Amino acid sequence: VLYLVGPRGTELVVAATGGAVPADFAGSLVPFGSRVSGWVAANRVSVRNSDATLEFMEFSRSARTVLMAPLMAGEILTGVIGAT
Repeated sequence: VLYLVGPRGTELVVAATGGAVPADFAGSLVPFGSRVSGWVAANRVSVRNSDATLEFMEFSRSARTVLMAPLMAGEILTGVIGAT
């Protein structure tokens, strides 16, 4: 899953999905600090082996764990990338 920082700079926009994450998740907004991806964005820290239900909730029941990492351009957060 590819998340990009939204225009307000306070949320992520789901830009691309694949694998166990259905296309319905694309376009979703995730506020910084919310879900796993929002926590990664807020803290600029990678997370591994996190419970996938904390991220995808109603969107995917087959994903069990996630790996998320911030995408940085120098000191600027540009997005988050995740894999199940």
